[in-house]
Amino acid sequence: MPRRHNTGLGSINPPTIAGFAIVGAITIACLSMALFLRHGLPVGTESSARMAFLLAHPLAWKMGWASWMLSAIGLLLFCCLLLEYIPASPWRSCGIALVAIGIAPDISAELIYAVVLPRLAAHGAVEAFELLEFIATQLTGVLGNGAYCLGGLVLNLLMLRNAALPRVLVWVGIPAWMLGLDLSGAVFGQWMNAAAVLTAASMAWSLMWMFTVTLRVFRFPARYRVEAG
Repeated sequence: MPRRHNTGLGSINPPTIAGFAIVGAITIACLSMALFLRHGLPVGTESSARMAFLLAHPLAWKMGWASWMLSAIGLLLFCCLLLEYIPASPWRSCGIALVAIGIAPDISAELIYAVVLPRLAAHGAVEAFELLEFIATQLTGVLGNGAYCLGGLVLNLLMLRNAALPRVLVWVGIPAWMLGLDLSGAVFGQWMNAAAVLTAASMAWSLMWMFTVTLRVFRFPARYRVEAG
């Protein structure tokens, strides 16, 4: 029988390890965006400068987007971990389905960024580059992020049905999803400077909340988990 390492501070269990790993992976992706990827995105730069940037950093550009693909899978896994603390209902199924649906447009966009745009830049195809860049931005910023945040908001609100969970912790998560929905609106309206600010705000708040949930909830499954059924 496997041994569990129980302490007065909670237990070292797979959901806790997974939660911290997911937060770490998303943090790495956010740092890659803040420190590197943003220089190749359409936020106050000319397309010629973005194309030159992609050509100058081919491997780092691909690795940066790979970190975001990993983060997309991580977010879905984190939301799946939350399901144990949310009473079963059609709304719970709807929430996790929305998060899962967001994976397709998000990773499609990141593949366009990582693979297609560098090839177009190498051939100097400016018009095709700008068109595919716009499509990718809408896919990830509006469809992918919008589905993630709407689904996450549904799950976050449903956590209020679990009376064992700390009320403050549940309520604190809601602004993260709302900021993400504002981000989708900004991308749809092509207000890219506002989108950059909202990206930073929503990701920082989300990471803080996910870390706290892992620390306060996932380590105490017996205390907060809802009964199956």
